[in-house]
Amino acid sequence: MAANFWTSSHYKLLLDQEEVDVVQPLDREKGITLEEFKLIKMQMASYISKLAQNVKVRQRVVATAVTYMRRFYTRKSMTEYDPHLVAPTCLYLASKAEESTVQARLLPFYIKKIWNYFGFLQV
Repeated sequence: MAANFWTSSHYKLLLDQEEVDVVQPLDREKGITLEEFKLIKMQMASYISKLAQNVKVRQRVVATAVTYMRRFYTRKSMTEYDPHLVAPTCLYLASKAEESTVQARLLPFYIKKIWNYFGFLQV
């Protein structure tokens, strides 16, 4: 990321709240409301944060990962792309962009650990 926020791509691609809070047509067909959409995004931001604590990256990486996830879902459907897979991908890409690299082999280990803790995955 650029040292100056005002000249960075984050600033140039800044979206308004109305642009971020749009439920895609495919999601609407599956019955996802705007409130549920916002709740899923908040849960995934929390999931990214929990995963980042385990792999020990800076808060700046977490903020970038959440931004990537929100930008992704402004164009793509949550029913088509699983948020539980998109969130760690965003964290990995953000760690690369922020030059705070996470070892790729650590992510699946911590994802499985977190999913078992919250009961998402039964092994």
